[in-house]
Amino acid sequence: MDAMIDLETLDTTPTAVVLSVGAVLFDPFSSAVGPTFYAELTNHLEQQTATGRTIGPQTVLWWMSQNTAARAVFAARETDPTRCSPLYMAASFADFIKQNDVRRVWAKDPDFDVVILRSLYETNAPGFAFPFSHSASRSVRTVEAMPFAPVRELKPVAHNALNDAIDQARSIQSIFAALAVRGGTA
Repeated sequence: MDAMIDLETLDTTPTAVVLSVGAVLFDPFSSAVGPTFYAELTNHLEQQTATGRTIGPQTVLWWMSQNTAARAVFAARETDPTRCSPLYMAASFADFIKQNDVRRVWAKDPDFDVVILRSLYETNAPGFAFPFSHSASRSVRTVEAMPFAPVRELKPVAHNALNDAIDQARSIQSIFAALAVRGGTA
C-alpha cells in the first residue's frame, strides 16, 4: 500500500509547530482507500516551541482567515483521543507505517509535509527513527500538473489534515485511472 500524508502547521519552515498529522492508506491503481491515521498536537504547542519549533505570524494570520471548520483543530477538546503529544504521535505514526508495509509516501508536497514531519521526529521524538526513507516520498503536486490530469471538484473542508490526505489520495487515483485509459502504465 501507499500512504498519503498531510500536516497542518503554524509556520511554513521545516521547524514549524505541527497542529495535526493525517494519513490514509490507498492503492493508486484502484479506488480503494484503507485505514487512516489522525493526531492533533495542539495541546502541546508549548512543548514544541520549547524545543525550537516555530510559529510564523503570517501563518497565524492565514489561519485566522480560514472558515470555522478548518479552525476546528484549535477548539478546546481536552478529552479528545486524537489529541496527543509529539512523542506519542511519532510512535503511533511509525507503527501505522510499519504495520501496513507502506512502500511509498505521498504528500502535497514532500518538500513541506515530509520535511516538517522529519524535523518534528528529530526535535520532539528523539530515539524514534523516521518511519520511511527519503526515496519513498512522492509528490502529489507534480502528478497533478501533468497535462492529462482530470480536473476535480474542491473538497468540502480544506485544511483538515485527514480530509486533505484522503482528497489527495483520491486525486492520485483519478490521475492514475486517466493514465490507464490513455493506454499507459504508472
